[in-house]
Amino acid sequence: MTVAWPAVRAIARRELRRSWLALVVLGLLAGSVGAVATGAMVVERRTATAEARLRAAMGVEDLRVSALNGVVPSTEGIPGIARQWRPSMAVGQIVGPALNYLAVLSGPAHPGIFNPVVVEGRAVNPRSTDEIMVAEEGARQMGMDVGDVVRLHFLTVEQAGDWVTGIGEPRGPTLTFHVVGLTRITPKASNGVGVMASPAFYERYGRTLSQGGALFLQTRPGVSPAAVAQRITGAAKTPVQVEFSSREPAPVRTAAHILTGGALSFVVVAALVGVLALALSSSRHHSSGVQSQQVERVLGLTTGERVLGHAAPSLISAAAGAVVCLAGALLAGWIEPLGSLRTSEPYPGYAANWPVALGGAVTVVLLVLLTSGVSAARAISSRTAIRSPRRALRLSRSPVFSAGLRMAFGSRGSWRSFSAITGVTVAVAGMLASASLWTSMRHLADTPSHWGVNADLYVADARPDLVEGLKVDPRVRGLTREVSDRVSVGGRDLSAYSVEHVLGDVGWTMVEGRAPQIDSELVLGPRAARALDTAVGDSVSVRTRAGTERFTVTGIGIGAFNGEAFGDNALFTPGGLQEVGRGANFYTLDVALKPGRSVDAFAAELSRDWEIALPSVPAEVTSLEALGDLPIWLGLFFVSIGLAALAHSSVQLVRRGVGDFAVLRTIGFTAGQLAGVLLTAVLITTTLGLAVGFPLGLGAGRLIWWSVTNGVGVVPDFQLPPVTTTFIVPAALLASVLLAAWPAIEAGRLRTVRAARTD
Repeated sequence: MTVAWPAVRAIARRELRRSWLALVVLGLLAGSVGAVATGAMVVERRTATAEARLRAAMGVEDLRVSALNGVVPSTEGIPGIARQWRPSMAVGQIVGPALNYLAVLSGPAHPGIFNPVVVEGRAVNPRSTDEIMVAEEGARQMGMDVGDVVRLHFLTVEQAGDWVTGIGEPRGPTLTFHVVGLTRITPKASNGVGVMASPAFYERYGRTLSQGGALFLQTRPGVSPAAVAQRITGAAKTPVQVEFSSREPAPVRTAAHILTGGALSFVVVAALVGVLALALSSSRHHSSGVQSQQVERVLGLTTGERVLGHAAPSLISAAAGAVVCLAGALLAGWIEPLGSLRTSEPYPGYAANWPVALGGAVTVVLLVLLTSGVSAARAISSRTAIRSPRRALRLSRSPVFSAGLRMAFGSRGSWRSFSAITGVTVAVAGMLASASLWTSMRHLADTPSHWGVNADLYVADARPDLVEGLKVDPRVRGLTREVSDRVSVGGRDLSAYSVEHVLGDVGWTMVEGRAPQIDSELVLGPRAARALDTAVGDSVSVRTRAGTERFTVTGIGIGAFNGEAFGDNALFTPGGLQEVGRGANFYTLDVALKPGRSVDAFAAELSRDWEIALPSVPAEVTSLEALGDLPIWLGLFFVSIGLAALAHSSVQLVRRGVGDFAVLRTIGFTAGQLAGVLLTAVLITTTLGLAVGFPLGLGAGRLIWWSVTNGVGVVPDFQLPPVTTTFIVPAALLASVLLAAWPAIEAGRLRTVRAARTD
């Protein structure tokens, strides 16, 4: 089959001369939406891979062996080890008004293992004993920066075991250090590592001030770290603790899941909006040349030739869209990972993602060409006919309402009405779901008790005299003694706590059930309960000093966390923890102040003599909070879907319903009544969309929020957005009237002869 190329080129040239500006605008629209979607994908990829890239950049160990007041066992004769590093830890009290300690890690020259990424300043001089690098998160908490001078009064080796009973005044040397760099390390690697000194410091002080040795190992490819760890622990003469670093810690995985899920949702919504807007705009563009298409049909051109001629100029739209999309995706390279994973980016600054950017540009080109071809084919194959006047004459006592109802759901308007109703439904549901998620996120961030923080500050190793003094302090409303230890529940190693209320109730937040009351009961954190597949009322095996016993799970709760994954812990009675714990207890006093009292002033007062810590926000909650206004942007995208659907429906009802308006004008409808018919049709469409979208949006928001909070392990307190739920109905109806106003005026101006001729 031959193609009449001269005729195709003639049609394309005519279309290009007639509407080149509209084609460029259409391309800019497609490219803008493509830039938003592709840019969000670039940010999502950078966020999702941040932790893995940081691990690779710093050469994270596969396993870490630690020994407190003991000697790390030898690895001689153990096969499968690629690299190893034997650092030591020295602990010093910061010389200053507040009581704080720093752990300084130092060791021999690095063999390519555990090299923190320097993000500000420089690395320590290997030959200098007075230079340190500080992890950026710790530096932020302590107010340190490059160039600061820090004096540390070190503990002696003999004081290493005095943490529980109180270490008293440090008896080691006082040394002065210069902060020369801020480093970035993975959360798993940062466990106990906040400050690093040079090999020269290790040679001079590392052994004499050591508070415990460590062994960092990387295994050869194909060698199991667990097998190497088993050989090492078997050769150890004193108890050692083994930690595997082969997997991202649970908080990082959860944060990545939350942040990348939010970014991908943004990508999907932006893509849907783009495709819908592109399809509507392309359809409107091609439907405006119906008369020319009828001439082409009379001249004998085939449908394929006409479609090709009308769709070919869209190459301009495709080219413009590809350029805009590519530029936007490359600009997104300036955006660093979202939320808490921003501190996992090993290479801050600009990072272009060419594969994603080029893929987005190609996708825009294909979508523009596809929608243009489909719209052209649909416009060419359409047939127009005047509907029977008899059907239009079957009017009720309200002619305007009856005609509007028929226009909304008549045979030719049904597909347009369905499209408009779907658009309004999606817009209302999406906006309500997005607004409720944003409201619930803000409420969660502003309610610490929902993530287990019921105290205003914590005092480490508080002696009885402090407790008695705080009991009568008029600023204090609650005191709770808290003991932490490690236990084995159901074969899973967990952080365990017990609480003893001294004043008031500053304990755990119960998500379900109640707190333990007898020594054979316990409460599990949400993550631990999921891992053990345990619910309230079940019994679990707990390893005790005498063997194994069954404990009853009386509740699911969230409370204090001390470096473990959020919710991966358990709560016992004081007697129960003493029975099942390993004896490495740490004592903390939880202090809650009365409303209106200054936490900072109270903490500053206590910190002169006691080690004070303020509550920290779990990484999971920080990640949710870091999504910021993303739900609002998603809601705006959904709104754009509804507005586009209503506007397009109003215009098309007038343009393609001119025959209906001609009939109505013939039987005596005034201009005002014709405008009322169109407004009625649009209001019916909007009302149906509201009726379906309102409960659908609230249900979807509640379901999504339950899924998010269940995965994170916080209180699932769903919050309705008061402003949105109050004003969404009148706002939607008003918007539909405003969008239909101009088309309604145009409908009223139609003359009978012109309308009939056009139709």
